[in-house]
Amino acid sequence: MLGFNSMAFAQGILDDIKLARMVRKGQANWAGSPQPTLAEQFEA
Repeated sequence: MLGFNSMAFAQGILDDIKLARMVRKGQANWAGSPQPTLAEQFEA
């Protein structure tokens, strides 16, 4: 996989990229809060 040592490492990188895109689009407002409230979870 393009120089990645393991599939698990590559999957972690892809997950981070997906999260960054969600934050940029405003779809992951909960990402900065380690313990989102119930209301915050339903707004996302």
